[in-house]
Amino acid sequence: MSELETHPCFTAKCSDYARIHLPVAPKCNMQCNYCLRKYSCVNESRPGVVARVMVPEDAVEWYLQMKAKVPKLTVAGIAGPGDALANWPAVSRTLSMIREADKDVFFCLSTNGLYLPKYAKEIAALGVDYVTVTVNAITSNTGAHIYSFINDDGKKYVGEEAAALLLARQIEGLQMLGEYGFAGSEVAEYFTDAACGWNWLCTSFGACG
Repeated sequence: MSELETHPCFTAKCSDYARIHLPVAPKCNMQCNYCLRKYSCVNESRPGVVARVMVPEDAVEWYLQMKAKVPKLTVAGIAGPGDALANWPAVSRTLSMIREADKDVFFCLSTNGLYLPKYAKEIAALGVDYVTVTVNAITSNTGAHIYSFINDDGKKYVGEEAAALLLARQIEGLQMLGEYGFAGSEVAEYFTDAACGWNWLCTSFGACG
C-alpha cells in the first residue's frame, strides 16, 4: 500500500484515516488583506485562528492521546495559526519529538514560503513528507493588492516590493525542495514561466517528500 492510500487528503478512503493539526505556530511574517486574526469563533473554521496555541510538549502529548484513541491517525500537520516557518524552533521541536514516538506518521507543513529557502534543508532532514506553499499571486502587481506587508526578519516591505520578494522566495524554496528530493516541486519551473507574463492565479503548490 502506498503512502497516498493512507493519507486522508489524497485517498478515496479518506474516512478510514485521520489527520491532526497541531497549533504550535502563532506568529506570522506577513499580513494578507483577507486574513482576520482578531478573534476565533466555535462556529467557524478558517485560517489564521485557533482556540488555543500549544507549546511543543503539549502538542506532542495531545498527538499521542489522539493516536491512542484513533489508531488510523496517519498524518500530523502544522499550518498555523500563523506561518509554520516563522515559528521554526517550536515547529521543528514538535516534529522531532513526535518522530521519536511514532516512526510511521506522515508530516505536513503549510507555509507562505517567505522563509522556505532558509529552512528547506532542515525540513528535508526532519523527514517532512508534504509541504504546501500558499501562492496568492504570481505577479508583484497583483500581489501588492493582496499583501498588506511582509516582515522579513525584522525588515518591513510593502507594495510591489513585498510581493516581488515573496514570489522570489516561493520559487527559490520550491526549487530547493526539488533538490532535496521532494516530488512535485518541479512545478516551480512552470511557476517561473507563468510569472514572466501570464495572468494566472493559483492557490497552493504542494511538494511531497
